[in-house]
Amino acid sequence: METETPEIRIARLEERLKARDEALGLQAAEYERRLALLNHAHEAAQQRDSLFVSTERYDAHESDLAKWRNSIDVEIGAMKGKIAGYSGALAFVFCIAQILIHFWGKS
Repeated sequence: METETPEIRIARLEERLKARDEALGLQAAEYERRLALLNHAHEAAQQRDSLFVSTERYDAHESDLAKWRNSIDVEIGAMKGKIAGYSGALAFVFCIAQILIHFWGKS
């Protein structure tokens, strides 16, 4: 077995350090590339998400809409009751008028 001379050992170590530095540089460049891709994807996702309504806003809007719909239902029910009352009163008045015309019209 040959023993390495100190110069060969130093040269080998220098080559290893040089290769390690080159690998670290390549790794750093790859990390920068991936980070740029992730940042772009994150910006695109934020832009896409800005087009949608949040769940909280949607739920609040639906709650307000349900309250409005219920108030309209109550008003429609009240109007139906009034219409039924007025119709009944009007029918009663016409019946009384018919009776009066019937009995007073003969004399």
